[in-house]
Amino acid sequence: MKPGILVISHGSREKEWVERVEETVAEARRALSGLQPGGRKTQTAFGRNADAAAKGVGDEGACAGRATDERAADGNAAGERADSGSTAVVRAVNGSATGGSSTDERAVGSRSRVEGATDERAVESIATGEESGVQGAAGEGTAVEVEGAYLELVEGRLIQDGIDRLEAAGVTHLLAIPLFLSTGSTHVDEIGWALGAYPKPRRETELQRMRVRARLTYGRPLANDPEVADALADLAARASANPADESLLVIGHGSDEPWFCEAWERELRGLADRIAERVGFADAAAATLRPDLVAQQAKRLRNRRPGSRIVAVPAFVSGGYFTAKVVPERLAGLGCAYVPGSIIPHPRVTDWIVRQALEWLEQLKRTGDAGMENDGTT
Repeated sequence: MKPGILVISHGSREKEWVERVEETVAEARRALSGLQPGGRKTQTAFGRNADAAAKGVGDEGACAGRATDERAADGNAAGERADSGSTAVVRAVNGSATGGSSTDERAVGSRSRVEGATDERAVESIATGEESGVQGAAGEGTAVEVEGAYLELVEGRLIQDGIDRLEAAGVTHLLAIPLFLSTGSTHVDEIGWALGAYPKPRRETELQRMRVRARLTYGRPLANDPEVADALADLAARASANPADESLLVIGHGSDEPWFCEAWERELRGLADRIAERVGFADAAAATLRPDLVAQQAKRLRNRRPGSRIVAVPAFVSGGYFTAKVVPERLAGLGCAYVPGSIIPHPRVTDWIVRQALEWLEQLKRTGDAGMENDGTT
């Protein structure tokens, strides 16, 4: 058995955007690099602090087992122009935990915890420097192959290219992780169908079925997982002056189609609540661009807390057209504080990828081939 992980994102013609995604994937690969022949010990800090990582295991386990029908994709529309800042990530270097990139991209008050991990022993062994729990999950002397791939726009790096590279490396069991935001988006739904994770997409798609020989497990999007809340909490904190007397407005892409719209709104509300708790905002709400609920939700916040300052945060995987142009246009005249930004290249995204990989590898360890069909679950 040889496991492989394929991290799938939207894609862009912007070179820097692709480079930031590639670096996030590379950091996840390095964080899982303890899975080398010879059983090298690895110490990896999830977030900022290894001890805190071990202590935080299981606090929010409900995030780990999302339902099968919550299939999703990112709010970034096809052809969106995007860019990102420098990548700040957790690295495993000679068995010591270090943070990468400049300090202004690091968390301000984020929780340094692994929340929602399904197996405390696996995470604790990584966090404390014991022999890698992932090593045991994968099998002695077996490295986990990690690749990045794109839905479109990046020639030679598309989803089928990534699958082919992993299978050429001998991968027999494949976890496909959609690096998209919400289960209410449409891209991950069509990607899941194309991968064979389920028999029918929720809406028509132009994608073709992929060639997948490995036993496939389809992962979950970012949604309102704790790592996402941490990343956006840092962004919100940059725009906040006095959170105890402020309201938070989280803005995501959304969808005009009923089921997808409901999922977007549900997860954005959960994300807004988590961010508000982390930063200490007095109130919180969420709005979508499709349908356009930005002005409506800003008005509701003002009605609930007259005179209170509103901090608006964009909930997008990558920065670009939406975060730099569309969201500010929707906020024009509403008197909200706004700092354009995105979820990548925050280091907690790497933590999220690694956590999902650990959960899957532990499941592989428990079940072997059993229960790992192309069913869209982890």
